[in-house]
Parts: sequence; structure tokens; C-alpha cells
Amino acid sequence: MKHKLALLIALLLAPLASLFAADSNAGLADLALQRVRGESAARSEAFFRKQSGKPFKPAPIKKDWKKRGDYTRDYNHSVILFATRALYLNEQVAEANNALREMCQYHLDRPQTL
Repeated sequence: MKHKLALLIALLLAPLASLFAADSNAGLADLALQRVRGESAARSEAFFRKQSGKPFKPAPIKKDWKKRGDYTRDYNHSVILFATRALYLNEQVAEANNALREMCQYHLDRPQTL
């Protein structure tokens, strides 16, 4: 009977112990997450600052690409990257808005490209 009680207590306490261990590890995870966020923000800042002031040059749209319609992925990426940089740095915002508007209008006029 003594051994059964000890086994029962051990089985009941094991999940509780793992909960306490998870809580103590959560602090480390939070610190690691904060570090990753800080490093990511610094890298983003450096990336956008490096591109600061460059004029918008969209990637070309490949017409009738492999007989499957227009290939616009590179074009869309160039527009989105330019707009993100412009809004992040608060420069060339009007140009970014125009580029986004043109990109959207291109796809609205040609829904098969989506």
C-alpha cells in the first residue's frame, strides 16, 4: 500500500513539476524573443537606410510568360518593397502610393494575373 501511494503521488506531481518547469523556461523564451525582435528591427533599419533615396525602378512584367499569362511576381515584389521602404522611412510616399495604385489597377484590369 505504501508503494502504491508513493507511485500515485509521483504520477500526480510529475505533471505539476513540468508546469513549473515550463513557467521558468518561459522567461528565457521571452528574453530570446525580445533579442530576436531587437536584432530584426536593427537589420530592417539598416536594410531600409541602405536603400534610402533610391528612385523607384519596377521589375519588368513578363508578358505571356511560357504561354501562361503575364508573370508579375517580380514586379509585385519590387512595388511592395519600394512602398514598404518609403513608408518606413517616410520618404517618397507619393511615389509609393502611385506605384501601389498602378500595381493594383494592373491586376484589376487583368484578373487572370492574380
